[in-house]
Amino acid sequence: MLAATVDVNRSRRLVAVWVVSVAVLGAGLLTVRAGASPLDDPDQARQRPGFTDANPPRSVAPRLTGLGPAGSRGVVFFTRPERLPRLLTALTEADGSQLLSQAHVVIVEPVKRPDVARPGVTLLADPTGSASRLLFMRRPRDGGYPVGYAVVGPDGTVRYRTEDPGQDLRLSEVLTAVGET
Repeated sequence: MLAATVDVNRSRRLVAVWVVSVAVLGAGLLTVRAGASPLDDPDQARQRPGFTDANPPRSVAPRLTGLGPAGSRGVVFFTRPERLPRLLTALTEADGSQLLSQAHVVIVEPVKRPDVARPGVTLLADPTGSASRLLFMRRPRDGGYPVGYAVVGPDGTVRYRTEDPGQDLRLSEVLTAVGET
């Protein structure tokens, strides 16, 4: 009789541990999913991977206006019209100024707009999405125009590409990627 009571108590404790574990892990998963943006990459492992030559490996960069001559570094930002002012402002701050001194900067967006360029920045309209396809930019979760960037090395290949809806807040990461080329 005593052995049966011990087995029942042990079983109840194990069930309680499992229930609590599932609840904690489920809450963590819901928290992570709730923080996801529709502008994030559907595959989080490909968003801001932290090393060059990812997503897919190197490919020859297409010739885009403003990327500069062969042998120079370049960054191609992809953004949407409502996000452009924040990116342009970030490029005038400390990390942005340093980026402009190290690489040619091109900003590509889906619409043609009146000239709002900054010195050292080339704005391109890409209504058909051809530039994003040529650079193998991934589509964000919402299926719309990419919001991220590609880094072109001095060898003329794309060394880094990522979806990054917070690109205007993380120009130091862009500088790191440029420095690695």
